[in-house]
Amino acid sequence: MVAQVSQFGDMALVNSLSGAQTLTAASALTTWKPGDVFYSTTNTAFQAWNGASWVNSSPQLRYIALLTADPVAGGAINMADTGFIECSTAGYARAAVTFSNALSSYPSSSSNAGVLSFTMSSTMTVPVGWAALVTVSSGTTGLFLASWVLAQAYAVQASQQIQVGIGQLVLQGN
Repeated sequence: MVAQVSQFGDMALVNSLSGAQTLTAASALTTWKPGDVFYSTTNTAFQAWNGASWVNSSPQLRYIALLTADPVAGGAINMADTGFIECSTAGYARAAVTFSNALSSYPSSSSNAGVLSFTMSSTMTVPVGWAALVTVSSGTTGLFLASWVLAQAYAVQASQQIQVGIGQLVLQGN
């Protein structure tokens, strides 16, 4: 499955490729645009925008969220938008994900390097059909970067798992 890059992800990529992305070192930074990187001289750490404020970004962890509706069709730009509808079944939690490095191929691509497992402690009443790449392990203060349509909609019983195999979530340039 190849990802559909979110509006935020698209803006960050264009800002990076065009050179409009900025790397700033300062004690505080108030303005922001997608793709910016900030080095805080106050706490000597790289910072990333989480949708509401600058937070430590080392290392840059990413998570996969399971969704019950297409976030792009729902108009989601960030995770707090009404179009970002995440699984709410008891026991569900986002899974940390690591992607392979994009190297020497065109178009460039990267995919998940490990199996992702989601275990529900209750029977699902609403199936999930989309996965989303996000910047936080929980909550709605974070960035929505990309999404995938899953191979099928899943609604599992209590204690069953939804698994996404190695290499199934592909990030690809054009």
